[in-house]
Amino acid sequence: MTKRLELPGAVGRAGLPPSELSHIPVQRKYSDRSPARPSPQRHWSITDENLSRRASAQRPCAAAAIIASNRTDIARIQALLLCSGIKAAELARRAHSIPDTPPPFLTRAAATATEQANDASTLVPSTKHEILKHTRMVSSVARKEQHVLAARILASDLEAGSAALAAATERFRALRIRALHARCEALRIDLADRLTPRCHACADDADAFTREVTSGAALAVKAVADRVDAMGRARRRRMRWVRRVGWMLLEWCVLGVMWWVWLVVVVVRTGLGAVRGVGRGVRWFLWLE
Repeated sequence: MTKRLELPGAVGRAGLPPSELSHIPVQRKYSDRSPARPSPQRHWSITDENLSRRASAQRPCAAAAIIASNRTDIARIQALLLCSGIKAAELARRAHSIPDTPPPFLTRAAATATEQANDASTLVPSTKHEILKHTRMVSSVARKEQHVLAARILASDLEAGSAALAAATERFRALRIRALHARCEALRIDLADRLTPRCHACADDADAFTREVTSGAALAVKAVADRVDAMGRARRRRMRWVRRVGWMLLEWCVLGVMWWVWLVVVVVRTGLGAVRGVGRGVRWFLWLE
């Protein structure tokens, strides 16, 4: 392991693992007499610093300083690996743990799939059973399998919906379309065999009646109109003397009433004038005025 750790290069894909130890500055004791190593591309650095060692390859270093530096780096790497292992174990424990409440996306996926499975009556029993089996696992699934379970629930729901849509389309094509085609064909035959000849006959009758009215019946209509006018004039002629006598009687009655009213007014005024004259004469005779 020590030989493996002595190889130059960064630790991991992107440097050191994220921990508190990775931020500690490293104190190196390089000597001017450090020998050149076989891999001159990148030097060993625990903080992943890209410092070129080509300039120091020609400088000699002391053997004791190199050994002390290597031991310090190895101890540091061992501590970092131990810290990374602890973090990995904690992450694995959290990934395999079962949360108290499922996440919202998993709950929504299960609720949607359950609602559609209960509402749809055309689902295949096996598909419906698979959806219900997946939804029952929501509360007991590990944290790392939650997204997988949600994807399975949604995939089963989509497959069930697609199968139901395909079955409904097939039933519509096999049953409804045939019945509609049969009804349309019967309606077309009825229109072509019964209603079309009747429409043609009605149109011919209407044309014949129009020709008869405009050509042959015009004189007859005019004669009937003239006869009606003559009958009206004869009736009015017979009733003319009755109207004249009636208006004459009405005129004399109105005139008699007016003369009678005038006579009454004259008699009343004459009587009132005589009474007033007698009263004035008596008062004058008695020296009352």
